[in-house]
Amino acid sequence: MKFVPFHDWIVLEVEPFQKKSSVLELPTNESAVRTGKVVDIGPGRDGVAMDVELGQRLAFFRWNQEHQAGKAVHHVLSGLGENLVVVRQTDILFEVLEDVQLDIP
Repeated sequence: MKFVPFHDWIVLEVEPFQKKSSVLELPTNESAVRTGKVVDIGPGRDGVAMDVELGQRLAFFRWNQEHQAGKAVHHVLSGLGENLVVVRQTDILFEVLEDVQLDIP
């Protein structure tokens, strides 16, 4: 990796949209949630440790990709050749277990 996140930021490799039968129903607008695999983690902020680990599959709000600054960051990260996104720990909804398939368009 060519950069290291600070504070409570997490770098995720975003999974492509998959259309499969859903085992887990999301209680939110399905377009507002994405999933990704943790590839790097910041050290935490103000003495609060990070609750995620490398390799975890997480569901997160994608709203931070929708505003202008988020689009600019996503554009820069996509130039590195991978579909990466940087999110705060507070944007994480839950861990997605290996055997659970989500239906997220």
